[in-house]
Amino acid sequence: VQVRQWFLARDVARAVAVARRHSVFGDAVGRLERTNHQAEARQLRLLWADAQASSGDYYNAVLTLWDHADARPLTRRWVELGIAQGGLAAVRLEVKRLRLDGATADPKPLLELLEADDAERATQRAVLSHELAAQGRTLAAVVTRPLARAAVRSMMRDAHGTPSKELLELAADGALKADLPPDGSPAVRLAARGPPLRIDVEPWDRGALPVPDAALLPDGRMLLALRDAGARLVARDGRTVAHFDVPTDHLVPYDSGGAALCLSRRGEVFAVSRVNLLERTVETLPPLRLQFFCDGTDGSMWFVTDGSALCGLDLQNPRLPALWRVPMPVAVAAPQRSALSLGVVVSPAIDELEWWRYELPSLTLRARHRIDAPNGPARVLADGAMCITQGGVAWLQQVTGSNRRQLTGLANGAVADVQGAGEWLSLVTRGEHHNRWSLCDVGGVTVRFVAQLPRQSSHVRMRPDVAVYSDADGRVLAVDLATGRLMRDLRVR
Repeated sequence: VQVRQWFLARDVARAVAVARRHSVFGDAVGRLERTNHQAEARQLRLLWADAQASSGDYYNAVLTLWDHADARPLTRRWVELGIAQGGLAAVRLEVKRLRLDGATADPKPLLELLEADDAERATQRAVLSHELAAQGRTLAAVVTRPLARAAVRSMMRDAHGTPSKELLELAADGALKADLPPDGSPAVRLAARGPPLRIDVEPWDRGALPVPDAALLPDGRMLLALRDAGARLVARDGRTVAHFDVPTDHLVPYDSGGAALCLSRRGEVFAVSRVNLLERTVETLPPLRLQFFCDGTDGSMWFVTDGSALCGLDLQNPRLPALWRVPMPVAVAAPQRSALSLGVVVSPAIDELEWWRYELPSLTLRARHRIDAPNGPARVLADGAMCITQGGVAWLQQVTGSNRRQLTGLANGAVADVQGAGEWLSLVTRGEHHNRWSLCDVGGVTVRFVAQLPRQSSHVRMRPDVAVYSDADGRVLAVDLATGRLMRDLRVR
C-alpha cells in the first residue's frame, strides 16, 4: 500500500526504495492494476525489472517483462547478458532465446550441452530437460524435436529418472521410446557415505600466492582473492580469464555470479571495490567501517553490522547508504544468510548471547532466542542449527531446542573454525603439523568428507551445494556436497 501511494504521489524514488526494502514490487503492481492505473503499473513493472537486472538477476527480470511485447529489445538484451553470466539461470534463458528466435533459432549450444557427459554439468542438463518438457509446446518443432531426443538420452545417461511423457511426445521418436532402458542407478550421495571420503595433500603440493578467499561462481569459474596481488577470475582448469588490480582479502560475490565486492582492511576501515565479471570493469566504492558482513549478496542489499545496528546496504547506489537498518546489541559473529532467513548472534549483556532471525525477503523479525551453550563457542546457521565446540569435540542442536547430539568422526586436533550452509557443516581442526578439513551432514551428525592438509591459515566458503577451501599456500579445493566429488583442485601461481 505504501509503494502504491508514494508512486501515485509521484515520489518514485521513495516508492522504489520501499519496494526493494520489503520485496513487494509484485503486490504494488497488482494494486495499481486493480485500481485502473495501468500506465503507472507498467512504469513500476519496468522499474521492478530494472532493479532485478541491476542486481544481476536477469532471469527474473526477463520473466517480469516477458508478456510486454513492446519491451522485447530490452528483454532480449537481458537474455543475452544472463546467458553470458552462466549457471542454471543461463540454461533457462537459452530456452527463452529459442522462443524469441522462433524457427530461425540455433539449438546447437544446447545440443552440445545435452550430448556432453561431464558430471559437473549434469544438473544443467537436468534443468534443461525440465525446461524443454515445460515449454517445448511453445517452440518451433524443427528446434524442439532434436533437443527433446538429446534430452531423453542425457536423462538416462545421467541417471536422472524416467523421461516425462511430455518430453517423449516432443521427441516424437517411437524407436527411442521403445528402447528406453530401466532407470539408471544414481550415484551414492555424500550424506549416505559410511566411512568418509578422504584425500591427503602433501606439504610440497602447494601454490605460490596466498588465497585468503575463493568463490565458485554459477558458471563454473572461480574468483580468487590474492591480497595485494588483486583478484583473479579463473576457468575450470585454473587458467586466468581476467585479473582485477584491486587489493582483495575478502570476497562478496553476487548470487547471480555477474559481479562481486572485493574488500581489504585498511586500518579501521575496509577498502571496497566492485568488479563486473561480465564487462571486466572495476568500480571503487566508499570505504566502510564494518564489524561483520555477509559473505554473499543478492545484488540488491548487502547485510552488515557496524557495531550498533544490522544494516542492509543499498548496492544499487554508489554511495552504499543503508536501505534498511535495525539497532541491536553488539554482534559477535557475521550475519548468516540463506534463501529464507537472515540470522545474527548478538550479546545484549556480558556472558549472554541471543539469536535473532529475520525472514527474507520481507525482513520481518520471526525469532529471538537466548543461546544456551555452556560447553564452548557456538556457531549458529541462518535457519537455527547450532554447532557447539570444545577442543576436538563438537555437538549439534537447534537454538530453539535442547536435544544435543555429538558429532561422530571428528578427530586429530582442536576445532579452529566452523562454517555451514543448508544441511552441511565445515569444521577445520588444527593439529601440531596439519589442518584437517571435515564436512559433516547436519541430519546424520557424521563426518562424510575429510581432507588432510599441511597446517596453514585457511578459509572455507560454504554454499548449500558446494564447499570451497583455500589457504595461505595457494591451495584451492571445491567439493560437490551432493556426491563428494572433488570439483576443483588448484594450486595458484
